[in-house]
Amino acid sequence: PQIIHQEIDLISEDMDSLLISAKVSDNIGIDSVWTQYLLNTTDITKNKIIKLKHISSDIYQIKIPIKGLLKENNIFLYKIFASDNANQANISSTKGNSINGFYSIDVSPMSIPNVSYENNFEDTIKSKKISKTLNT
Repeated sequence: PQIIHQEIDLISEDMDSLLISAKVSDNIGIDSVWTQYLLNTTDITKNKIIKLKHISSDIYQIKIPIKGLLKENNIFLYKIFASDNANQANISSTKGNSINGFYSIDVSPMSIPNVSYENNFEDTIKSKKISKTLNT
């Protein structure tokens, strides 16, 4: 199978979930698509596996709940796999930039909401005066 995936490079510690999606195709057809991920470890024996849902034609995705699991500077590693419908299934996986071909996502601190707004209203007043002057 061919897996096309846009790497996720940043998440924040206050996110509720992480959406992983991929476009997966094969000339024989797709049997299943799944992700293997690691939270705060590089020990492959502690991996978690979750199946991606078939959304449409060749799009697969899953929301992984991460609320409260990650803190700034933690590690989140993931890799996507797919198997086809052949009698002897062929399995492909993404090739990430980290250990064992996993993608590594940086965890940033909590998102900071925008708590201020500034407008001097001068530009609006000036443009109304100019418009009024031009119309008379």
